[in-house]
Amino acid sequence: MNLETLHTESYLLLPTVKKILGYKDIRSVLVWCETNGVYVLRQGNRQVVNTCEFILSFYTPFINHLKGKHSNWKELFLRYLEGDINGLLPDTSPPLHNAKRNQALKKSDSSFITILKNL
Repeated sequence: MNLETLHTESYLLLPTVKKILGYKDIRSVLVWCETNGVYVLRQGNRQVVNTCEFILSFYTPFINHLKGKHSNWKELFLRYLEGDINGLLPDTSPPLHNAKRNQALKKSDSSFITILKNL
């Protein structure tokens, strides 16, 4: 099942979700949906989920990974969904890192280093 097919359908049947997640039992799919905040709707004797809600919940770990590493995470995620390989190559935007890494040494730190050098 490709992404374009998913976008045209507003709901996914639970057996389809089971196949996407690689599960063997519908009960596992129901637990996954509950854990990830995907509402399961009963229509007659069928259970379905909203396609957009499922896609966002499915990709949440990847989105969080992109948010932590890139300032243009939305653009990278959309390129990933479109299958744009060139868009996923390392970009020139600066990564979001902790500022502690580039801080100047404190006087106590430099004196400790001086003591070690003198040994």
